Amino acid sequence: MADHIQIGDVVPRVSYTADAVTTAFTYPFPIFKETDLSVYVDGTLQGLGSDYTVSGAGASAGGSTNFASAPSAGALVAIVRQLSVKRTSDFQSSGEFRANVINDELDFLTAALQQVDDKVSRTVHLSASDASSSLVLPTSIGRVNRVIGFDVDGDLVMHFPNEETYITLSSFAVSLADDVDATEARATLGVQAKLDLPSQTEAESGIATLERAWSAERVKQAITALSTGEDDVARDMASSALAYAMAQNDATSIAGSIGQFYFSDDFEGDSLVTKANATYDVAGDFYSNPADDIIVSGATGSAQGTGASPANAFDGATGTYVSLIDGQNVGKDYGSATGKRISKVYISNGDGGTNWVVGSAPTIQFTLRASNSSFGDAGGANLGTVLFTDDSGVSAHTINSNDTLNAYRYIWVERGGSSTCTIATVDFFEVTDSANMVLSPSIATLTTTSPPDILAYIVIAPQESITIGTDIAMTMSIDGGTTNATGMWTKVGDIGSDGKQLWRVEADVSAQSGASLTYEITTANNKEIRLHACVGLVTIY
Repeated sequence: MADHIQIGDVVPRVSYTADAVTTAFTYPFPIFKETDLSVYVDGTLQGLGSDYTVSGAGASAGGSTNFASAPSAGALVAIVRQLSVKRTSDFQSSGEFRANVINDELDFLTAALQQVDDKVSRTVHLSASDASSSLVLPTSIGRVNRVIGFDVDGDLVMHFPNEETYITLSSFAVSLADDVDATEARATLGVQAKLDLPSQTEAESGIATLERAWSAERVKQAITALSTGEDDVARDMASSALAYAMAQNDATSIAGSIGQFYFSDDFEGDSLVTKANATYDVAGDFYSNPADDIIVSGATGSAQGTGASPANAFDGATGTYVSLIDGQNVGKDYGSATGKRISKVYISNGDGGTNWVVGSAPTIQFTLRASNSSFGDAGGANLGTVLFTDDSGVSAHTINSNDTLNAYRYIWVERGGSSTCTIATVDFFEVTDSANMVLSPSIATLTTTSPPDILAYIVIAPQESITIGTDIAMTMSIDGGTTNATGMWTKVGDIGSDGKQLWRVEADVSAQSGASLTYEITTANNKEIRLHACVGLVTIY
């Protein structure tokens, strides 16, 4: 066992997003003394002793910083090793050459080099593959009132902002840049100084232009007015505006109908009547079928490991355990044809209490690893890590996998830290496929019976590659669901940049009769899809 700090290949900084509850934040790199750490909250340096304390100084695996009060939710907590780089020792001529002194000096030099490497990596610098180039700045006289640029060879040069050799402005850009206030800028851009909402008459007659500001109510009135014609482009434009308004304003659900416009709902509430295999997301206001995870039977696969009696971790008993020291592992070989997509691993200690190592409280680290080459493969994937101290009062820990897409034959938990550690149970959880959803609202009564055609506008967000019409389908009915007509899908466009898509679905219901309108959306082939909104259904006569 080493009698000095072990300096691994680590980056001497770590950051967290605070939740207003957590007060202890770990740092997974060694320090020599408490003052070697600098702790920042939203960029403000915190005071050692007054704002936080440090534990774990001198430990190879690192330790934790403990705040007097939890940082506010959303605050960025940054923990950085910042050594005072100076010589504090001197070797005497013909003096004693002690290994521990030399190791301490080399440890400090290695840590200092990691600190320098971290700072260099956060600077603007040339790529390692770049050809030789000069990035030397001129003296202050050569930089006055100039900006940095690059010439045709990629070398750094200084030039005045208005030098046409480097920047060519259009006449429009020059005019905008010369504007002295917002009024002149709006005039140049052609932007109105205030909202100019169209009236209901203007919306329904088509007099109002798209340059004017449209409310959601006026958009629906325009769609209703268009429901007697064949202008799909106009309907798509109006529905796009309403879908965008729903996404931006998070409007409350609309009940009933406006003219021939039905089922407008952004799912602000859990409003659908039928929602088989669907989960309603309260925070995101959508229905989805997320993949679930289930525990892998302990009898599945072959127990493997470098610790003694690896099968004890999978026998379901708390009285038998596996003993692991630093670098040892325990896991399973699931066979070449039965690889597992792992979502997480649950690990509990050997005595059923909170002591992982009897008689001491060291820092313990477990790493979830996987490979398709061999068990214990040094190049295997790192799927996640948990770091804690033995006196933390927790008898079990969960590591969530950062890779749920790839299946692995060999999966194991690797021990880090000193002293012998006992594990009673290791439970691997695998990802299951998404269930197929069935979604539909309550029945709405049409004001005019038996329309021959229905248009639906819906907003979805596929979470994986899908085939429209196969992996998701929509049927519509005007006889209360007794007869259903399958809709044809046409993509109208994307909404923002977070994956939402607006689709027009058209169904021929001329073979049906009645005034009881409903729809049904189904998914197939276990594809995960989110339904964000039903912009509305329009009856066409």
